[in-house]
Amino acid sequence: MFRRRLMILVLLAFIISPFSKAFATDQIPETLVYKGEKIELYDVPLDSLFSDQHKKPDFYKLTNAGCSGEWRGYHGTWEVREGDLYLVDLQGPCSMSVDSKLLLNAIFSDVKLPVKAIWLTGSIHALQNNKMLELQFDKGKLIKEEVKDWPPSNYNYQLDVARNHEYWAHEENARKANEQK
Repeated sequence: MFRRRLMILVLLAFIISPFSKAFATDQIPETLVYKGEKIELYDVPLDSLFSDQHKKPDFYKLTNAGCSGEWRGYHGTWEVREGDLYLVDLQGPCSMSVDSKLLLNAIFSDVKLPVKAIWLTGSIHALQNNKMLELQFDKGKLIKEEVKDWPPSNYNYQLDVARNHEYWAHEENARKANEQK
């Protein structure tokens, strides 16, 4: 009798699962100060620093703080000053009280804020007044600014959510792999 009920429950879960949606916590965007205005940054400039030669620290172990709203384990505030991108503040996830020096020293040695983002070559994106601001950098130097309508007419919300979920799932798997080492 118990086995039969268990079998029915498992079968029911198997049948229903393809029709249910998986939800994930929205990620808190980083902050960009641009032309004196604080705006939400939808990229993570610090991630482009990390590589096989420069490993990403395990911020969760380091800070002993976690937050499902910031899987990256920290919150960065960035500012464009005189055409250069700077990391101007580094906090624990979800604005938890964590010494920024602890986070900074795990990434760089003997460096104080602000830190010029000379490792960044590529684009970052921010939303400002229902417009998408795309800033392109070469070794931390602003080389192009473009403002686009947001959302664009061909925007696919489901695809965007799927890509975001895929990115953060990859980040979580990488973090777990590092913990096992």
